Amino acid sequence: FEALEAGNSTFLAVYSAVWDLVKMTEPSQLAVYKKRVAEAAAKLPEAKQQQAASTVAELFRDAAKVKPKFAVVVGDKLYKQLKRKRKEAMADSKLKICPTLKKTTRLAEKAAFAGTAAGISDVVRGMIVAKSMAGVDAVLEMLLELEAEGLIKIVRLKDRFCALPSGGGWRDLMANITIVGDDTNH
Repeated sequence: FEALEAGNSTFLAVYSAVWDLVKMTEPSQLAVYKKRVAEAAAKLPEAKQQQAASTVAELFRDAAKVKPKFAVVVGDKLYKQLKRKRKEAMADSKLKICPTLKKTTRLAEKAAFAGTAAGISDVVRGMIVAKSMAGVDAVLEMLLELEAEGLIKIVRLKDRFCALPSGGGWRDLMANITIVGDDTNH
């Protein structure tokens, strides 16, 4: 337990130092990001998005159905447009789409805890790793553009850069989206 606690405090110190460096070296871009994330969050529905599926089996089925569409929208639309339109901000960025769905054992744990699978929102997932706040802001800006185009709907944003980081100090912007036109609303 002591080794785990020491490891956690070391990671927290490293993440905190990196965040302090970001705040010192990118203050103007951080301000742009803060404004955009606040404006985007203000437009979100107040109620948390619920899945149409209430069981793990239905949720897994719906996720498997939408996963290819997610790969097209996130890979072909979002990421390729980012690399084309915001070359400098997205330099050295990486797109990682999880090749598998979240494991059913983890889905069952979450569903058992909540009493339903309807609130689980990360069965199909991916991430874009950006090297700067300009890159993070570019991703959010492009998500908003895709929403304006009617391709996606942003249903949740969790800003762990400027709000609370994760318990271990990790900072990111998490966006839950649905693909417009997907009948499962996943």
